[in-house]
Amino acid sequence: MDMKARMNSGELYLDSGYGLPEQRLMGKARAYEYNHSHPFNQELRDDIIRRMFASVGKACWIEPPINIAYGTHTTIGDNFYANFNLTLVDDADIIIGNNVMFAPNVTISTAGHPVHPDLRPHPSSNSRSRLSSRMAYGLAPG
Repeated sequence: MDMKARMNSGELYLDSGYGLPEQRLMGKARAYEYNHSHPFNQELRDDIIRRMFASVGKACWIEPPINIAYGTHTTIGDNFYANFNLTLVDDADIIIGNNVMFAPNVTISTAGHPVHPDLRPHPSSNSRSRLSSRMAYGLAPG
């Protein structure tokens, strides 16, 4: 089983090889580019978003800053809005449905670490995250 398959299956994996550090660095570079883009240059921001994620639906709006592990393990549906300081730790796949809104400071993490002390120095584990359509996450009821 390759590392990507292990990451998505929730099995223990090593993220220090197999091209993964380079992929994470590219994700951080795209987030940096997006976070430092001029607010009036929406065309550039749209282009960066399309390169940052595995796929993006129509009408995606993300308020900077955004922090990502890979970006390319995240799929975003139509009509997505994320307020400031979204963090996506997408070691495994994150699938965000249509018509989803995130409040400020939302973090979605697929990465986890072993709880038993003897296993902690070893590889991480994770699981896939799927967020339903037509939902608002991190928002207090109004």
